[in-house]
Amino acid sequence: MPQQKLTRIERLAIREGGDKGGEYLDSIQKTDLASLTEDEWWEFLERIEAGRREALVTTLKHESPF
Repeated sequence: MPQQKLTRIERLAIREGGDKGGEYLDSIQKTDLASLTEDEWWEFLERIEAGRREALVTTLKHESPF
């Protein structure tokens, strides 16, 4: 099954989520994902997802409905 292309808004939100994940890694001074503990891994993923969701909500508030 072919993968659907992401919309501009989805790409912006994913980028923001990635930035939030990167900020977390910076805060714990780790860059090697393989070195993360299970708790750190889940925190990293949760920050990415929370950042993505927040960016979607913020972006969609300012988008035209049509």
